[in-house]
Amino acid sequence: MSLWRNAVWVVAAVTAVLYSAMNTFVKTDSQHEHVQEVMGRVRAAQIEIQVTPLNTSIVDHLRGKLSTWRDNWTALLVLEETNQKQIASHWERMKDDMLANVAAKNNELTQLRESERELMQHLHEWRALQHEIEVTTADIASIQADIVRQRNENAALRRDAIARGQAAVSRQADMDEFRRILTDEATTARDAATFHRRVLTSIAVAGGILSFGAVMITLRARWRTPPPASRRQ
Repeated sequence: MSLWRNAVWVVAAVTAVLYSAMNTFVKTDSQHEHVQEVMGRVRAAQIEIQVTPLNTSIVDHLRGKLSTWRDNWTALLVLEETNQKQIASHWERMKDDMLANVAAKNNELTQLRESERELMQHLHEWRALQHEIEVTTADIASIQADIVRQRNENAALRRDAIARGQAAVSRQADMDEFRRILTDEATTARDAATFHRRVLTSIAVAGGILSFGAVMITLRARWRTPPPASRRQ
């Protein structure tokens, strides 16, 4: 803004000087023409009355002033041309600076948009990971509910087998059935234990994968974060 203000002041000053010089020049020409007209009338009167010619030194003085004013006018024109060239050169430099600033701002805007796109991509990846975590959590809750239900069923079977075994202890067939039920119960317990170990292993693996994914996303966001504006400058 200071450059524009200085340029405006220079143009205004030059305009005022040129206007004053032109006004003075016009007035001088008008006075000179008036004096010439008066002197012409005086000479005509002298010829008619045959008197001594009037002293015309004032006309020569005015002519000298007119020549001086014309020289000053020419100097003002040269000064105006010089000022115009300086103003044009200054404006050209200022225009180049403005274009360079605009290009720099466009580059910063492009980098900002690229950072925004990367941030949105990270946010999308995090939402996808969060959805996977929610799905895995729901699966784990379902598996835990199945384990509880299986335990309850096994306990009910165990109680039923014991009750039937105690009621039929006097009969060998019932004893055989009781042994078979106990064997099945043991097998079921082993299967349940194996299933429980597998579930716990799956939970541990899923937790490790989720933790590794969260760490990788965080590291990736830090790696791709653009340096601050102060460092770029």
